[in-house]
Amino acid sequence: VAARRQAGGAAPEPLQAMLAECRDALARHRAWSEEAAARVAAAETALLSRVRELIKTEGSCIEQVQFSGGGSHAAEGRAWEPGLLCTST
Repeated sequence: VAARRQAGGAAPEPLQAMLAECRDALARHRAWSEEAAARVAAAETALLSRVRELIKTEGSCIEQVQFSGGGSHAAEGRAWEPGLLCTST
């Protein structure tokens, strides 16, 4: 910006202000995304915990869905795989 000082070109101060606003917005969006991912992971953990509790009391198998390769973040693009979660009584 400083090297291109022709008429109608971008002024450094407004451009710096715009970039600061963009950085702030990006930081807010990143924080929201990380918080949302944490909420999803917590919900998944709670759901699987509840399923295990039900299986213990029912003594049966139910179908579950899990990520291939482990982990719990859909944003990572891993495929879902069906499986069975069972206990024997």
